[in-house]
Amino acid sequence: APGGCNSPCTVFKQDRYCCTRSAANNCSTTDYSDFFKKMCPDAYSYPMDDATSTFSCPAGTNYKVVFCPLTNQATPPSALPAPPAVVTPSGPTTMKPKSSTVRTVVAILAPIGGFIFLFLVIFYFCKRRTQRRSEMQEEEEEEFGELQGTPMRFTFEQLKSATEQFADKLGEGGFGSVFKGQFGDERIAVKRLDRSGQGKREFSAEVQTIGSIHHINLVRLIGFCAEKSHRLLVYEYMPKGSLDRWIYCRHDNDAPPLDWSTRCKIITQIAKGLSYLHEECTKRIAHLDVKPQNILLDDNFNAKLSDFGLCKLIDRDMSQVVTRMRGTPGYLAPEWLTSHITEKADIYSFGVVVMEIISGRKNLDTSRSEESIHLITLNIEHNFVVTTPANFGSTGNVSSSAPPLASDVSGPR
Repeated sequence: APGGCNSPCTVFKQDRYCCTRSAANNCSTTDYSDFFKKMCPDAYSYPMDDATSTFSCPAGTNYKVVFCPLTNQATPPSALPAPPAVVTPSGPTTMKPKSSTVRTVVAILAPIGGFIFLFLVIFYFCKRRTQRRSEMQEEEEEEFGELQGTPMRFTFEQLKSATEQFADKLGEGGFGSVFKGQFGDERIAVKRLDRSGQGKREFSAEVQTIGSIHHINLVRLIGFCAEKSHRLLVYEYMPKGSLDRWIYCRHDNDAPPLDWSTRCKIITQIAKGLSYLHEECTKRIAHLDVKPQNILLDDNFNAKLSDFGLCKLIDRDMSQVVTRMRGTPGYLAPEWLTSHITEKADIYSFGVVVMEIISGRKNLDTSRSEESIHLITLNIEHNFVVTTPANFGSTGNVSSSAPPLASDVSGPR
């Protein structure tokens, strides 16, 4: 009991109750006959006392006393497990809250997802555009295949081989470049059009007009190529090149001047070609781009009209057509201001070319003085109809084989 009971050794003070290891046989057999040399510091009470207890306790109490063993006992009880060490935090925790982690993940994944979505959208539209372009090309190829009377059709590889990889460039126009080539025994000129919308319109116009007509003063269209995005036109080769190389008096021009008979022949042949287009075709054809650069010469200086990319078909029962302005500045007829065009627009351009052939200068020449820049204005002011009698007779026929000097008919420089 708590402080209320003593051991038999203390109560009776006899050896038989004070058990020792050396005299264990002297001890009476009781529940408390061992390890009690000294008084136990603590005792715990239970409902029932041991009936043979030798403790002297207050009357009327029921105890069962358990005494603590001595510290020098032979077999000490197992040590109690040590309490867990208390971990003292060294500072604020570095673990982020869950909501902060979610925000970080979203901040990383959102731009990536947006980029992937944008890429897929761009990829889709590019693919659709490519498919649409391919479908349009197939439709154009089928359209050319169905046309009656169209010239020979070439493959791109054939023309690439004929021009030796487009090596020999003859010139360059508004919608493409012209290359010299050899196909079989015939020399050819291959015009490779650019891929713009205007280049495709020019290609269609040429194939569908000049491809079905033939005249000695029109450049012959031998064939064409419409393969995927490639658009090429194959003409007969004109060795002397374009007329502008031969009529302009320039210091950098190595071509000799043409004599009067050749100039007159060229003028006459151009007129015949235009007359055929305007009067002898099923539908009147307005060339709409008559200029020296589009008049080609063969080995004998025979003239042929070329480049029908801007031409317009006019029905016989129509007096005029409405179309957007096209052609080259300096050769455009005044009626272009109203967009109501007839084949007579070609006659105006032809008249400008005739003046250039006679004068030996360009229609627009910015290298000259301000009053001489425009050839048409200059001729009107100087009443330029017939030059000196040394060059022309009274009827306008050529009376001299020598062409006039540019300074005689082109005004002050």
